Amino acid sequence: MQITAENILLIGSLLLILSIIASKTAGKAGIPVLLLFLGVGMLAGTDGIGKIAFDDPGAAQFLGILALTYILFFRWSGHQMAVH
Repeated sequence: MQITAENILLIGSLLLILSIIASKTAGKAGIPVLLLFLGVGMLAGTDGIGKIAFDDPGAAQFLGILALTYILFFRWSGHQMAVH
């Protein structure tokens, strides 16, 4: 599969939909959502079904710091993002 903008959007959309379904399922089943997200990530990764190669540690660190900043600032401080 070639890496094009369309393929990135398709794979990103499928992962987002799968994550939403996993989140809703986890809430009903009483399973921690983090476990299901880890499972989705493992399935999409290099050794899973998705075979998505991610070999850039700098980008991984940046995305991790960005996600942690979002969690710490918006989730624990009580702020909510306004979507217009």
